[in-house]
Amino acid sequence: MLLGAIEGAAERYGEQVRIVERTCMNQGHTACRFEMCFFPSSQAYGNLETAEQLAHQRGKEDLAKLLLRFLPDTDGITLADLQKILQRQRRVHPNYLRPSKLVEALQQLQHVGLVSSTANQLRDLLMERRYWRTPTSDSSDT
Repeated sequence: MLLGAIEGAAERYGEQVRIVERTCMNQGHTACRFEMCFFPSSQAYGNLETAEQLAHQRGKEDLAKLLLRFLPDTDGITLADLQKILQRQRRVHPNYLRPSKLVEALQQLQHVGLVSSTANQLRDLLMERRYWRTPTSDSSDT
């Protein structure tokens, strides 16, 4: 039944799924465990993103790379300080200097583990929050 639900969910979202059952309770294991890999179906390729959507996505990626370039390794800087640094860069589109866009990009970088911040600490205020690059095992990529 679970396999049917997973396959149905994939179909509902226009994707295909490959499922491998690693363990099964019917064969004496303590739990059923599955490995799943979702990928776009060949029909989904008819819904490719528009040039405008792709350009917007590229802009967001460029902003993230730029933020990583200017974020310090330690101590961190505030959103306002980062905005001032980016304003001096002629390549940055004014739309990406908006605090909401900067916070969105920083949160995405935090989500993937490339940026750290003082968020969720006692008395955390957005305008006083500090951001810095998270140390990685291979810092030469940034």
